[in-house]
Amino acid sequence: MAMAVTSPDQEQHLSALHPWLLGSPDDWEMWRGKMTTPTRSQVLELAIQISRPISGHIMEFGSWKGYSARIMRDELWRTRLWERRQWRKHIYACDSFEGLAESYEHLPAGTFKTAVPTLRGIRIVKGYFEDSLTPKLAAEVGQVSLAHLDADLYSSTVTALNWLTPLLRPDAPERGKRDAADRLRPLLRRAHERGAHLHIDMESMDSRDAVLELILELLGEDEFRDGPSAGMVLQGYLRDSPQTLDQIVQWLGAHERAHALTIRLVKGAYWDHELVEAKQHGWPAPVFEHKSDTDVNFEMLTRRLLDARAAGVGLRVAVASHNLRSVSHAIAYNRLLGADDTDLELQVLRGLGDPLQQALARLGLRVRTYCPVGDLVAGMAYLVRRLLENTSNDSFLHEQARGVPLDELLAPPRPHDVTAA
Repeated sequence: MAMAVTSPDQEQHLSALHPWLLGSPDDWEMWRGKMTTPTRSQVLELAIQISRPISGHIMEFGSWKGYSARIMRDELWRTRLWERRQWRKHIYACDSFEGLAESYEHLPAGTFKTAVPTLRGIRIVKGYFEDSLTPKLAAEVGQVSLAHLDADLYSSTVTALNWLTPLLRPDAPERGKRDAADRLRPLLRRAHERGAHLHIDMESMDSRDAVLELILELLGEDEFRDGPSAGMVLQGYLRDSPQTLDQIVQWLGAHERAHALTIRLVKGAYWDHELVEAKQHGWPAPVFEHKSDTDVNFEMLTRRLLDARAAGVGLRVAVASHNLRSVSHAIAYNRLLGADDTDLELQVLRGLGDPLQQALARLGLRVRTYCPVGDLVAGMAYLVRRLLENTSNDSFLHEQARGVPLDELLAPPRPHDVTAA
């Protein structure tokens, strides 16, 4: 850090600050054992997590033996288990692997020369930056969500930054929203033409608000007021889910559509991930930390949704749960309002809720079964989330399989957190 001193007063202030800024040899003895710094791997893993909402690829300048690139790759792979869109990101590792292009302090040119490392799943860009960072590469990369610079030399760093600057877009969230709108409009048109229902899940916390805003904006356009039928998800384990429901109901009150908006109420599938990320960043947890609080909130949201529909708000209620108490509560409250059983849709997952599905169908209730279709790898990630959700120690299916008495399973949930009451 450099500071320009332009007056005697500033000199006096600087003299007073100097011992505090630089400290004394005894200062480090006082702090020894009391002060820690994050490791390189922790910093890089955190950077990957922070860049998750941003569209674009990951660039590393100065990869050397590939240690940092592997850390970022492994963390990116972990995020792909929870977010399918992370599969669109790729890592580019840029280095000449010939060592320093010129001498640096006491290090001669050629220091750090190494063989090109084997980096599975990473695109290696070999060559000095002046030669390898080309317009063609910039066109291929398109947009950068995260850049890690470890180029050693000032000249190499400047070259990398000059090449990188046009690819770093401060309007990335708005640009991403526009890009998503351009992809969603054709889907909405196609669904309208075919008379199909288009449902949009926004279960990723970091993009939920942007996706919700985008969906409501699109459905409010003149072109889509007459269709198609559309819906979205509401997650009961999120502490701010009541406020999200307020936003949706307020929007429905101000917009007329030919089709009611389907609200699919779920418990939520990313509980572990949201807690871990919040703890890593020191943030308040966005989810309820006790299952009973989620169950209390889920039942409250169920009543609010059914009340809004009974009051004439243009929505359809779909309750997605394998918890017999939650399902029974929804059926009972819907009947209490005097509504028909067919006004309430109940949803289960294929393979996990089959017995419940068959029992509900025998009672003449309206049931929809969800079954994932698509890419095998993405499907495996989906399956892992479902297994974690339904086999946790306090899940309804786990407790039922363990032989917990039915009266206990059907007992009203008791809030652990007063905010859930």
